[in-house]
Amino acid sequence: MIKQISCTHDWNHSLSHLLVDCVNDGASINFLAPLTLKKAHDYWDSVVLSDTHSCLIAIDEGKAVGTVQLLCSEKENGRHRAEIAKLMIHPNFRKKGLASQLMNQAEQLAVSKGIQLLTLDTEKGSSANALYQQLGYTFAGSIPHYAQSALSHKIEATNFYYKQVGSL
Repeated sequence: MIKQISCTHDWNHSLSHLLVDCVNDGASINFLAPLTLKKAHDYWDSVVLSDTHSCLIAIDEGKAVGTVQLLCSEKENGRHRAEIAKLMIHPNFRKKGLASQLMNQAEQLAVSKGIQLLTLDTEKGSSANALYQQLGYTFAGSIPHYAQSALSHKIEATNFYYKQVGSL
């Protein structure tokens, strides 16, 4: 089941374990391995959901096994766009369609908010690139030496993608 949550407090414990498991498995989502549970809890405590910051979670047996965030631009000239952030699926639940389901729901949510353009980024070479292309995202380019890899800590390139989701 996929659900939009209104605050992360009730889900902090489950989301923190998900974040730790994903980062320590190599997910490039702004953290470096080894990620501690305390650092993950601190992150989720800092997330404030609002009209412009949404979080969807995939739930299995009462636990978060996947999540994605939709960050709507608050800039006056950019209210038509949003960023997809921190798509993560627990390693034991990958290759079961959850990432596609979360992304599809995030796109539907974006359209319901009047969003017309989605952007996202991911580490060059990660398996996420194929997913985003399969979902109709257009590769916009790559920036070398953009972010550290979660596991190797080497500075790697990042790929940027976009997708038109609403009518212009």
